[in-house]
Amino acid sequence: MKKIAIIFQDVGATLQLVPISQGFQGKNMDILNLCSKRCGPILESRGLRFTELLRRGNKADSLKEVHKQIVSFSPDIVLIGNSSQKNNLDQLVMEVSKSLDIPCCQFVDFWGEIRVSPPFPDAYITFDEIGYYSLTQRELTPVYCVDSPKHYEYCKLDLAALRSLFFMKFPFLKSKIITSVFLQSEIYLPGHLKTISNFVEKIKEKLQGRAHKLLIKSHPSYPEDLERLKVKLSALNIEFVDVSDIPIEEVFSVTRYAASCLSTCTIDFRYFCEYLGHEGIGIFLTFHPLISQWLDRLGLKNRKEQITLSKNFYFLENLDDFDLSRHTPLKGEGTLLQTQTILPVHQVYEVLKSFLIKRKERAEKPSLHLL
Repeated sequence: MKKIAIIFQDVGATLQLVPISQGFQGKNMDILNLCSKRCGPILESRGLRFTELLRRGNKADSLKEVHKQIVSFSPDIVLIGNSSQKNNLDQLVMEVSKSLDIPCCQFVDFWGEIRVSPPFPDAYITFDEIGYYSLTQRELTPVYCVDSPKHYEYCKLDLAALRSLFFMKFPFLKSKIITSVFLQSEIYLPGHLKTISNFVEKIKEKLQGRAHKLLIKSHPSYPEDLERLKVKLSALNIEFVDVSDIPIEEVFSVTRYAASCLSTCTIDFRYFCEYLGHEGIGIFLTFHPLISQWLDRLGLKNRKEQITLSKNFYFLENLDDFDLSRHTPLKGEGTLLQTQTILPVHQVYEVLKSFLIKRKERAEKPSLHLL
């Protein structure tokens, strides 16, 4: 494996793929980093060279541009992330790779967004048992499980320093019980804003009289949803602090309860707690009928209790069941690193190399013909 093209379409997936691209730099490989406009600043901040692909007026023009880049570079393999948007860069690159018979692997950074219709990648890579279970149930393509490259970066953080930075900006939040809500998009997740506003209203009811504060962080690609939510919360006389411009690690460092509908932030928070010994719990808000269908689609409803016990988060499927006294935050022990004898980036490299070897062996295996 000498040449790899890595595709950066979605912000969440990009944060998984950036450490991979950085780690592959030292493996004597040629790397082509192709990214969407919104991911360019992230790659630039990490010191990565990249080519930004702008979306064309129609799919045909976009495919033509992607085809040009892939043919020119001629990679041995392509690594994409996953995104819920239609005709996104990940999907376009996968289609082009298929047409050129170039193997395409997908790093699934969130098990809530898995393609249900063709084209499918040649292999999946995921980072936890929930993702592995979800993908293997579909029996479509090979599935590999590695430790999380993105979350391994948390081991480099200083929890006390992060808290200090946050409280310098918001000194009035010291000594408060903080719930942080992470927004997504009503366009791609109908029922999302209704779910958030109902949950926030329930928090106000449950924590009445206690030293509690609500933080809300908008999705970088959908800031308009925060404006819509402001109208809803204003009508309910609910105050909150907008932390959309604050680094997410600082927000995590002061958060007791991290809530979202289906955001990767909830998963990120679990790893943050585990790596740094922070006390907190993540909450997936799945009580809205449209959102609860997601659990059915992944076949996870029957495993909800097991998932809840094995992770620092749980699924809130009935809003009336929300009781903070029954869901005490767990304090991570900061020992997750002890299980990783091989760094996550090296695990990904070995997976891709192994996949290519097996693919070559299958291609070279002579077919049997009946005479």
